[in-house]
Amino acid sequence: MLYRRFRVRGLVLIFFSLGLLLSCTSFFKKEYYFNEIIIQNNSAELIRNVLIKVEKTGRIFKCSIIAPHGECSNKFKQKKYYGNLATISWSNRNYLKFTKNIQLSVPKSFSNNNPIKGIIKINIGGNINAYLAQD
Repeated sequence: MLYRRFRVRGLVLIFFSLGLLLSCTSFFKKEYYFNEIIIQNNSAELIRNVLIKVEKTGRIFKCSIIAPHGECSNKFKQKKYYGNLATISWSNRNYLKFTKNIQLSVPKSFSNNNPIKGIIKINIGGNINAYLAQD
């Protein structure tokens, strides 16, 4: 009987400790903020009607025209970065439309003391390179 009581107390203590540990790790999860989007046209042709849309939040970023080897960027007040799925679409000079999905995770090496920026490079043939950067 005494053995069973200590065993139950031990299990309760283990589950309590486990719950406390899990709540502490989520409590100390790093939060990141972003404040800039940069779209670079790495192709030799004009691109038009660039649209980035985050479905979950409804946020939109637009650039009407980006010259060959040019860029369009926007700095804004810091917003919390959630890593939500975004869709980027654009058309080229022949009005061919391209659409790609982007979802970026914050690298572990990033500091949550500095804001991050999203960089999207549109390359020849409609391929893109997308990544997060920090100054």
